[in-house]
Amino acid sequence: MPNEEGSDQRGRNLTIWLKRHGFGKYATEMLAHDIGVDVLTRLSDEDLQSIGMSLGDRRRLELCLESDPPDAALAPPSRPANAPERRHLTVMFCDLVGSTSLSASLDPEEYRDILVAYHRAVESPLQKYAGYISRYMGDGLLIYFGYPSAHEDDATRAVRAGLEVLTSLTEHTPRGIDLQVRIGIATGDVVAGDIVGEGASELRAVLGETPNLAARLQGIAEPNTVVIADSTHRLIGSSFETESLGEQDLKGIPNSVEAFRVRRLRTSTSPALAVKQLPPLIGRTEELRALLESWEQLSTHQGKLVLLNGEPGIGKTRLTQELCTRVAQQGHRVRRLQCSPYHGSSPFHPMRARLENEIGAAAPGREPSGQVNRQARLDTLVKRLGHRCDSPNFSAAVLDEFLGFAAPRDAEPMTHERMHAELLNAWVAYLMAPAEQGPALLVIEDAHWIDPSTLDVLTQAIAQLAELPMMLLVTHRPEFVPPWPQECIYRGLALSRLDARDGAALALQIAARVSLAPRMLERIVEKTDGVPLFVEELTKAVLESEQPRWYDDDLPGQTLAIPESLKDSLMARLDRLAAVKEVAQIGACIGREFSYDLLRRVVDMPEQALLSALEK
Repeated sequence: MPNEEGSDQRGRNLTIWLKRHGFGKYATEMLAHDIGVDVLTRLSDEDLQSIGMSLGDRRRLELCLESDPPDAALAPPSRPANAPERRHLTVMFCDLVGSTSLSASLDPEEYRDILVAYHRAVESPLQKYAGYISRYMGDGLLIYFGYPSAHEDDATRAVRAGLEVLTSLTEHTPRGIDLQVRIGIATGDVVAGDIVGEGASELRAVLGETPNLAARLQGIAEPNTVVIADSTHRLIGSSFETESLGEQDLKGIPNSVEAFRVRRLRTSTSPALAVKQLPPLIGRTEELRALLESWEQLSTHQGKLVLLNGEPGIGKTRLTQELCTRVAQQGHRVRRLQCSPYHGSSPFHPMRARLENEIGAAAPGREPSGQVNRQARLDTLVKRLGHRCDSPNFSAAVLDEFLGFAAPRDAEPMTHERMHAELLNAWVAYLMAPAEQGPALLVIEDAHWIDPSTLDVLTQAIAQLAELPMMLLVTHRPEFVPPWPQECIYRGLALSRLDARDGAALALQIAARVSLAPRMLERIVEKTDGVPLFVEELTKAVLESEQPRWYDDDLPGQTLAIPESLKDSLMARLDRLAAVKEVAQIGACIGREFSYDLLRRVVDMPEQALLSALEK
């Protein structure tokens, strides 16, 4: 008789491991096929494809299996799985407006149905942005962003989710019922993971001022608005349109807090460009020369594919911007498409977002085909596609689908397969159209977030590169495995970290007119390990510090705190090493350098496991 308890444990371990690495959406299908962590490494490419795993996710899974084998999930942890730890967290408090009067005016069963609809409307955006619902409190919800797994943009995720909750509530509320919510969001350091209560009342608590601040901000919000703390506002940059509500004295919060109302999301082709002004380009002379050479070697009918690879914060966006600026100054066309961490399951998202910006209209949704602007927008689209849209494949129904219009009533019905194939052709035409008028540069940024449909479009476009004078530059992180044959790739560049000299030069450029003390400059370079983003943020943190003597005098006794803007990114990196995170944290407590003998005495795990953890 099979060991049911062991099977359940393997299933739980599998779910934990999949969610840890961003594959949680496949857990249900794998469990339905009795797949556990004990056989995950033995699955073939065909096995994974049969359960619906996309090509990109199959390649990412291979990398994750190499870096964090699932057998680690079977090993007993050296401390409880939910042991409390200090984390940087964004907390959302969402509350239903007028719930007391609503419950008094409705039958209890009707009120219950409305609460269920309300919860469903709120949960969808929260799941999309990886919000963790810690607690349902009747008509209120407490949500964490950054726990149990961190992302480098948790503050932005929380604000995006808050705005989408307002839209989702309108779309999913039963007719005749006008439901409204108030949302408060705050960011800060907390202690997370403490278990409070027992049995059904057990709660994974987050302790600190941040949850209380989020709840108080919710209390001052107007119905159907999102109010955020200054701590969150500093992290979202210029990605959103906001309005200051001034300093607020909130109950239970010792100091006054500046609050902001979030009005809407700003449209932008690149998150990195939307957040802040790009830093100076330092230490990338050879890489820029290689990119410019690739561009200059374009011939009349010979396109080139160039890959730019690098870890987060290494400077891919900055180098790409420099290339785009130089090409545009020569009078050539440049088109940049941005893949999004929030739209990995939204077909053709990078192209749709870019096209909406080019046409000068917001996303239309499913507009009635009889609206006046339909034909004008279709005409604009035909121009964007160039002569390729003269093909019979590009029917009016395809163009309608392209822009999100409802198909005309008299349109010829199309099967899903045929529509998908024609849409692929249409989007390929859209990508290649700029090169029909001369040499053009097409940039696909952050391909590690690319959705499967866009990846299919890109693969077809690459197969046609030889026909047109286009340079296609694809930027990505190391975990992305390019699915294209090696002979298609003209050049691959990997950005390395800056050396100490370039790191110091970048810090001095950012400091501008302020003279950094030699010891302080040395410490910035030492702490940031050659990652340009870290250099930039730590230097700014020093300049904005309440102790300006840090950059006027040499005070070796002072320590450099991690800037708020980097905490989410660093925690996300640690969470991706979940199986060995404790070793990294203990090592960090000892210092930047430590002996193996000392670490072995402190860490409670078998020696072979410790050596494996150190290697990772």
